[in-house]
Amino acid sequence: MGVPVDGLSVVGYTEMVDWGELCGNLLGHRPPNKEVGSNKNTAVMEGPRVKAKWLEDWFSNPLPVDAPKELVQLYARFYILEMLGGTLFMDKSGERISIMYLQFFNSINNGKNYSWGSAALSWLYRHLCKASEKTAKQIGSALLLVQLWVWARFPHIFPMMRHPHQALPPGPLAIRWKGAKITTEHAMHVLRAYHVSLASLQPNQIV
Repeated sequence: MGVPVDGLSVVGYTEMVDWGELCGNLLGHRPPNKEVGSNKNTAVMEGPRVKAKWLEDWFSNPLPVDAPKELVQLYARFYILEMLGGTLFMDKSGERISIMYLQFFNSINNGKNYSWGSAALSWLYRHLCKASEKTAKQIGSALLLVQLWVWARFPHIFPMMRHPHQALPPGPLAIRWKGAKITTEHAMHVLRAYHVSLASLQPNQIV
C-alpha cells in the first residue's frame, strides 16, 4: 500500500485527561462535552474516539486558494487522521475515528518519522486474533491488507484483470490490482463459493 515500514515505533499515549483539548489544538475544533445522563452512543466524543461525521462537517468546505499555512496544516492533519483512523487503524464502530494519532503530528512534520506500516500490521494481527474468538461478530483494522495478501497468494481466487498486460505506473505492490476487473470468472462475494474453494485447495494452488 506504500505505507512506510521503517522509522520509529508508533508508541504514545492511550489515556489522556482531555482528548478534546488535543483535538482542538491540532484540528482547530473541540468536540462538545457529553451531556450528563445522555446515551454514550450519541455523544460526539467517546474517550479518544470522535464521530467521523462531526469532523467531516468541519472540513467539508474546500480549502481556500489563499489559505494561510496554519489552516492548510489543519486540513492536512484531518486528511491524515481520516486515512489512519478510517483505513489502517479502523475499529469496529464504523462511525468513529480515534484522534490518538494526532499526537504524532505536532508538529505535522513529525509524522514521517514513524513506521506506520508496522503499527498497521500489529493492529491487524490483534483484530484477526479477536475475530477468531467464538463470540466475535465483527472485525476491524485494515482488512484491505488481508485481501491483497489473499490475491497475491491464492491465484485461483484473485480477480482477472480486463487489461492484464497494460503497463502499470511505478508504486507499491497493491497497484497491480489497479484497473478494471472481470467479475464473471469468480463467484465474488459469495461465502459458500469461497468455503468450497478453500476446502478443496491443493498445494500447487498456493504461491
